[in-house]
Amino acid sequence: MSFRDNLRFIMESKDIQTKELSKLSGISENTLKSYLKSDSAEPKISKVERLADALNVSIDFLVTGKIRRDEVAAKILSLIDCLRNMSLSDIKLVEDFINSNHKK
Repeated sequence: MSFRDNLRFIMESKDIQTKELSKLSGISENTLKSYLKSDSAEPKISKVERLADALNVSIDFLVTGKIRRDEVAAKILSLIDCLRNMSLSDIKLVEDFINSNHKK
């Protein structure tokens, strides 16, 4: 996936609009729109860093779409902590959700 696709995917998954990301990153809406519209618009590394910070993702993930193993491990541990604090009925809902999506 391209930088544009990765940025769009992250924004959609976090339900963040261009205006909000502009405020969080300090990058103008027009600049963000140019990144989202064209593959030829590639940001400088300083802007990639600001976007990654604002979106709470790694630079690697924003640029390549790939998650490093240590990031995956950290996310799994975070999910386990969440599960520890859930009721059994909520855990069952999560389990059912995972099973239904895993079979696809």
